[in-house]
Amino acid sequence: MPDPKRNFEAFAASLNKSGFKVTAKSAPWNPDYLGRADEGKAGNLRLLGWTGDYGDADNFIGTFFQSPQKAWGTTEKPLTEIEKLLNDAEIETEESERESLYQEANRQIMTELPGVPYAHSEPAVAFVANVKGYQTSPTSNESFAPVSIEE
Repeated sequence: MPDPKRNFEAFAASLNKSGFKVTAKSAPWNPDYLGRADEGKAGNLRLLGWTGDYGDADNFIGTFFQSPQKAWGTTEKPLTEIEKLLNDAEIETEESERESLYQEANRQIMTELPGVPYAHSEPAVAFVANVKGYQTSPTSNESFAPVSIEE
C-alpha cells in the first residue's frame, strides 16, 4: 500500500467525523498483522490488499467474497446470496450473463459491506532505458508483444 500512514489518517479522520472513535494499532505486516487478520483477530476494521493474478472478475471479488473469510469477519454469517452469485458466475459460459452475475454480486457486496475496495496499485516493473513500448497490466497479465529494444 502506498503511504499507509496517510491512508490510515484519511480513514481515521472520516470515521471520527462520522462518530466513531478510532484507535490506531500497528504491527509488522507478516506474520503479526497478516496472521491476526487471517485468523479473524485483527479487530473490527483492517486493511488487506490483493493484486490480481489474472484478468478475471472472479480473481478479484471471488478471492475475498466467494466463501466465508475470517479476515473479513464473515465466518459466523455466510454471505449466501453473494456466494451463490459468485459460484454461478464462475461457471457461466455466456459472457453477458456472467457479467450480469458479477455486477449483481458487486451490488450485494456494497449493500452488505463485508469489505470495501478502495484502491488498486499497479505492479512494479523496471526495464533498462532502451526498452520501449511496454504497457503495464493491472492484472499482472503481461504482454511483451509491443516491446522493442532500441540499439
